[in-house]
Amino acid sequence: MSSATQTKTQTVECPQCGATVSVDVPAADATVRTSLYVAAFGDSVDVTCADDHRFWVYYC
Repeated sequence: MSSATQTKTQTVECPQCGATVSVDVPAADATVRTSLYVAAFGDSVDVTCADDHRFWVYYC
């Protein structure tokens, strides 16, 4: 039996300008948070909005 990872696309807002960005998170029921800073640990995705602002999306 093989296990497949389910992903879900969620829309988040850039914390600097409010632009919306779609990100894939590894679980359909994941809770996401945005941050201007990278954390030392945890699962995250590095994102850049249309206005070229870089931020991180954390999920759990």
